Amino acid sequence: MTKSEWIKKYEDKAEPYYELEPEGYTELFDPEKGYLYYKIEGNCITIGHCCTNDMYYWEKRVQEIANKYGCTTIKTITMRNPRAYIRMTGAHLDLINSGYRPNGLWYWAMERGVNRKERE
Repeated sequence: MTKSEWIKKYEDKAEPYYELEPEGYTELFDPEKGYLYYKIEGNCITIGHCCTNDMYYWEKRVQEIANKYGCTTIKTITMRNPRAYIRMTGAHLDLINSGYRPNGLWYWAMERGVNRKERE
């Protein structure tokens, strides 16, 4: 899909894309897999907005980036039911940072460690 098609898909399910220009975030884009924003802060990589048809692909990319920058923690939020993501990654809910966002939707915050196997 084109970037415009991925943006439309995101907007149909979440919020307007123009709101997705967060300061300090880097965008990754793959026409077949979608896009993902991330930011490195100290030893933490934070996953911002993401639109994909293959979360396993992005999980591998995030692990690679986290290892490249020496991160030990991965943080993310999602408006979707977090159960599948928790099962896939081993993350735990961060209820303090979960909550309603300006678009009126509830977002779950999650945190997990970086996969040490990726570092070897």
